[in-house]
Amino acid sequence: MMSIMKHKDLDPTIMNWNRLILLHGPPGTGKTSLCRALAQKLTIRLGRHFTHGKLVEVNSQTMLSKWFGESGKLVGKMFEQIHAMADDEDTLVCVLIDEVETLTGSREKAASGNEVGDALRATNQLLTALDRLKHRPNVVVFCTSNLLCIIDSAFLDRVDIKQYIPNPCASAAYEIFRSCFNEMVRCKLLVLIDDPSDVLDDDSLDCLMAMNQQQPDSDWEFMNILSFPTLAEVNIRLWNRPCSPGRKLWALAQRCEGLSGRTLRRLPFAALALHTYTDPCTVSEGLGALSLAVDDECRARPKSERLRSPTRYHTPAE
Repeated sequence: MMSIMKHKDLDPTIMNWNRLILLHGPPGTGKTSLCRALAQKLTIRLGRHFTHGKLVEVNSQTMLSKWFGESGKLVGKMFEQIHAMADDEDTLVCVLIDEVETLTGSREKAASGNEVGDALRATNQLLTALDRLKHRPNVVVFCTSNLLCIIDSAFLDRVDIKQYIPNPCASAAYEIFRSCFNEMVRCKLLVLIDDPSDVLDDDSLDCLMAMNQQQPDSDWEFMNILSFPTLAEVNIRLWNRPCSPGRKLWALAQRCEGLSGRTLRRLPFAALALHTYTDPCTVSEGLGALSLAVDDECRARPKSERLRSPTRYHTPAE
């Protein structure tokens, strides 16, 4: 769409495209990180139209002031700076407004709740500023929100793309755990052998490969590259090895249905801190600690969330 709107013969008054994208969903799912990645990808993909790009991150909380009438002025000043950046037509300006519901709360609910009029002025100023940006072909606005239901309908009407970002599924949870465990193995926080005091050295790869050749049926065969396998490798190569670390990690990932990406990224390191007693510890001990950490996290979730039945995933062995 950015390329289409750059067409020189296209009448922008006929095509209604605001270049406004809203990512919404539960907290901790990576909406802000995804917006940053989209901005980077757009800058690369549109390199034939723009020589370089700028990412402007807006903190919605700083736009609200305790002084009456000041919030609208702060929003106006912010967009004036964005217009100044957009004067260079060779620059792609990506604006990221995190927690946009702070500035775009429903005006109808605010009026019926007898709230102060300053919030209404800030919302009105933001809507007006977005309408002005519509005529800037080199500006795209990304917004994130955890509470879509309280956003003003006039703002939602201006959004071109509304994308729901859910909590990670079991396969995504496995990839998150896999990246964390591979990093801990790389940093030697976890060792692949039973003796924790025997820290891996530069010749460990050759030794492990030699051990695997001597014991071809070992569940640790996949560790000859010092990393946990991908989920595809687990389902293809390790489907008949339920005791292998890859299969154990996949079983743990399936128990994490409904947990946010932020929580999943935290659990492996919390597991080492709370449920291990040696430094470094083995991979088996790390997996056992992660299982305890997952149990703790599931027990801490609200009862209403625990009652939801998770999706059941099956492997070829099942």
